[in-house]
Amino acid sequence: MPYTKILTMSTTTVKASSNGTAKKPIAKTKTTAKVTIAKQALPQLNLEDRIQRVTELQGLTAKRARVLETLNRLRTFKFSGDDSAMLEIKDAANNKFNTSNNGLIGLLSEHLETLLQSKLDELNKVIIEFTL
Repeated sequence: MPYTKILTMSTTTVKASSNGTAKKPIAKTKTTAKVTIAKQALPQLNLEDRIQRVTELQGLTAKRARVLETLNRLRTFKFSGDDSAMLEIKDAANNKFNTSNNGLIGLLSEHLETLLQSKLDELNKVIIEFTL
């Protein structure tokens, strides 16, 4: 919806004296101009589109909660100097990888924490910039 703004400017015309030093005002004039500025209209969403956008936002916040929960669980692990920690990775075909090497487990944990923190930051940014 456009709106109109009225701008007013005052100007004074001066006349130089005969010796060129003193200046005397001759006349004051006022200029008024109307400027119409168009406001950019946001597209109106119908009810179904709005519900869809809310559902998308809920999905993003649920994903953020899962990433945050995983990150917090990962940060609770403490690795001591002995081989008390064990890492097992298993795929859908039941193939397994096991290790109790604390150095390797620590490196993997740090890398996972970095990846999860990056994903969390990305989701936070998307949620903040999300518009309905």
